[in-house]
Parts: sequence; structure tokens; C-alpha cells
Amino acid sequence: MFYKVRLHCLLMVILSVSLVFSAPIWSNWKYNRQLTGRCPYYGPVNPQLLWTFPTGDTFKITSAAPVIGQDGTIYFASPDSFIFAVRSNGTEKWRYKIGGCVPGWGPAIDQNGRIYFKTTDCSVVAIDDSVTYAKLVWKRTFYSSYNPGFNGLCPVVLGADKTIYARFKDSLFAIDSLGNRKWAFFTPGMSDGFPPAISPDGSFLYFESCLEANPSAPNYIIKLNINGGLVWNYYIGLIPFSLTWGSPAIGSDGAIYFASARSPGFLYAINPDGTTKWPPVSNGDFYYMTASLGKNDTIWIMTFGKRPTYYKFAPDNGSITFRDSITYSPSRSNIYNSFTIDSLGRAFIALLDSGTYYTTLYALEPNGTIKWTYTITEPRSYRTFPALAPGRFYIIAGTKLYAFQAEEGISWGKSKGELSPCEFEIMPNPFQKRTRIMIGALSDKVMIYDVSGRLVRSLLANSENGYFRDLVWDGVDDFGHELPSGVYFVHLEANSQSNMKKIVKLK
Repeated sequence: MFYKVRLHCLLMVILSVSLVFSAPIWSNWKYNRQLTGRCPYYGPVNPQLLWTFPTGDTFKITSAAPVIGQDGTIYFASPDSFIFAVRSNGTEKWRYKIGGCVPGWGPAIDQNGRIYFKTTDCSVVAIDDSVTYAKLVWKRTFYSSYNPGFNGLCPVVLGADKTIYARFKDSLFAIDSLGNRKWAFFTPGMSDGFPPAISPDGSFLYFESCLEANPSAPNYIIKLNINGGLVWNYYIGLIPFSLTWGSPAIGSDGAIYFASARSPGFLYAINPDGTTKWPPVSNGDFYYMTASLGKNDTIWIMTFGKRPTYYKFAPDNGSITFRDSITYSPSRSNIYNSFTIDSLGRAFIALLDSGTYYTTLYALEPNGTIKWTYTITEPRSYRTFPALAPGRFYIIAGTKLYAFQAEEGISWGKSKGELSPCEFEIMPNPFQKRTRIMIGALSDKVMIYDVSGRLVRSLLANSENGYFRDLVWDGVDDFGHELPSGVYFVHLEANSQSNMKKIVKLK
């Protein structure tokens, strides 16, 4: 009796949280608030194209960073002034026309599915996905007479409290979920710029900025608290040659990594207290982009140039663990590109080929060797960033959205022996027909409950070396009846421990 009461209470607590929280699959440029580029999804083993979605744009989509909602809908912007919503099967859900301006190439999506983006008229726009159409929630303009150019189209990021952080002209703006300005941090001498990275605990912002208005002002990495107060600034050189024109990436220990664009370029590492983690690293190349962080915070970065070199650096001392050049074909001005890292530490990047202007995808193994390449024979996408979802790999090039087959599942790259006794993972989640439950517990049974606390399905695990198992749930109950769509809960007990997670069944 006590067990049933305890289980019912646990279900009610999780349900109350679930009703107000539904994490998107890919929330912003470079996946998370720390802008690491690393996600818990698996990338493609081989480049198997599933479908393409043509936007019909008059202009090529030169820059793109799609986001993905909880239900798998892909959202992205085009220079024809549209925001697109595309289902995971490649069909159009809706398109929304932004009048008189162009939307920024890096939208963000919050836990309730609301999409935010910048525009070239110095505004931030919020729209809701109303299933068959987009609904404008609000639009706020921050400068009435200013043309930000390309950098005004840079991404936005969201804080844990749904605060929108966007840079326009000479300020970083913090905007609440209703579109009201919370504060602005003045950055004289810095025109627009990339968004801040947010610390793992959500309390601090890190970004590149000047604090003086003159042509050769000092350039810094700035640390602010979420109320807009300056905590410290870390000097990286004089503009314009030290400009990163990117964002920092924040490691699991809170360390801040970024590359300066002065020649030769330097990779920096800063502790959260503003001290140097290790001396700046340079090898004579010209960095001009944002670092990504792989497994164990290994630092991946690509150099600027027509024969780009990619590196892996050790996070503890900055030593180079791998270095090689792209030799398949020269890249044309590889500006602002950065890696997307999958669950297993594999790195993916898109480069523009010189001469043809085609986009080539590169997949690299964790040890740095090239696994495969895939060329998209449509020109003129300079800055395009892959986004991953369970079983999918998305990239935008030319005037199309491309979807490739990826491995199903979600994991932070743990091996079979690394799951704790009562840990499990579910993917895809949400699901329609089938989902996998990967368990690491010494348990024979996984129990699935509906929102009323009723046991609807018990799954028996087949042992694999007595420890690590995969289960498959097909959405039916113990009597073989199809269960309705909705919220369910997966419960596991092992070694006097218990664990429960929400799972969503779609129609």
C-alpha cells in the first residue's frame, strides 16, 4: 500500500511539471545555452538522403541554423522574409511572412514551442506554432533608423527563465517573454555581434565586446550576471584584428573557450572567475569562428581560409591532440562555421567549396579522421549549421532543407558499463509507433503508467551480459490494445533505487 501511495505521489509531481515543460529537440544555434555544439543525438553513419524541402526562395539561403520543436517540427528562416515550419516527414506545416524586413538566420525556441528571432529592422519577433499556421505574439523594435546588415541577423539565445538575449548595434538586450526590455548593456565600438553563451547554472553571460568607442579600442570577453551587471572583462587585444566575430563556448566545468581572429589566431581558455585557465594557444593559423566542445570538453575548431585546417585541443592544457587539413577541395572563405558534435563525439561541419560554391558536409570520427563527405550541388550557402534529432540530420543549403537518416536513440555517449544502476534513456520521445528504452539496471521489468497512475504495460528485459538492455515499446497495453496518444510514465526500480521519466505518445 505504501508503495502505491508513494508511486501515485511521484506520478502527480512529475505530471505537474510535465504539463508546463516540454523541451525542444534543438533549441538554438549550437544546440544549448552554453553554445557547445554537442547534443545527445546520434549523427549519420553514412550520408543517406531521405528527403528535401524546397523553399522556392528567389534568394539563396546563405546562412542558416534551424531549430527543432518537441514534436520534430523544423523551423528556419529564409532571405525571402519567411519563417518556415516543416514536419519531420518533409511536408510543409506553414510559412510566415515577415513584412518589410528579413528574419535572422538563428531563431530560438522555448519550452512551450514559441519561436523567437531577430529581423533586419532591429526588432525581435515572437510567434506561436498554431498547428496549421503561425500566430504573431509580439514584435518589439529597438532602433528605429539603423541597418544592421549581416550581423543584425545573428542568432538569439534564451535563458532558463525564457529571457531573450539579442544584440543590436551597440548593445546587448535582455527581453522578457512578453517582449519588454529588461535591461541593455552598452557596448560602444561594437556593431551588433553574436549572442552570449550562458553558464551551466544559468546565472552568467559571456560574450565578446568593446567598452570604448574608437577604431582601435581594446576588445574583451565580458562576463555579466543575468541582471546585466558587469562581473569582469578579459582582454584579448585591439580591434579590429582581435575580433572573434563569434561566441564563446562554455565547458562542463564552467570554463570559457574562444578564438580570437588576429593573425596569428589564438585559442583562449578562461576560468569562471576570470583567471587564465591556460596560456593562449597559437600555431600560426587564422581563427575566425566559434569553438565546439566534444566528449570530455575536447575543443574542436576550424580555421579560416581556402584550405582550412581543423584541430582538436585538450581542455586541461590546450595541447593539440589532432590536426589535419581539408584536402578534398579548397573551401571558399570558411567564415563563422563551427562543428556540430553528436552523442558519440563525432563532428560534422559544412563548408563552401571554392569555384563551385557547393556545400560539402564532412563527418569526422572522434579521433579526427574523416568518416565521409557529401556534396550538395546547389551553391552559395556560406554559413550553415547542421541540427540533429532522433533518427534525423538536417542541413540547409541553397534553397532547400535536406534531411538525412541518422541513428535512432539518445545518449550522452555512455558505453554499456557507464549507465548507473537505475539509469535509463528513452528515444524517440515523443514517439508514434515504437520507442526504445535503454536501461542500465539489474532489473527484469520496466513498468509504464498512464496519467491516472494505472499500470498499462510491463516490459520484460532480456539480459545482455547481465547489465545493459534495450527494450522496445510499441504503444500498446498488456492486452495488445492500442493506447491513446498522451503522456505516460516509465518507471524502473533496481538496487533499492527508483527512477521515472515522462514519455509522450503521438497520434
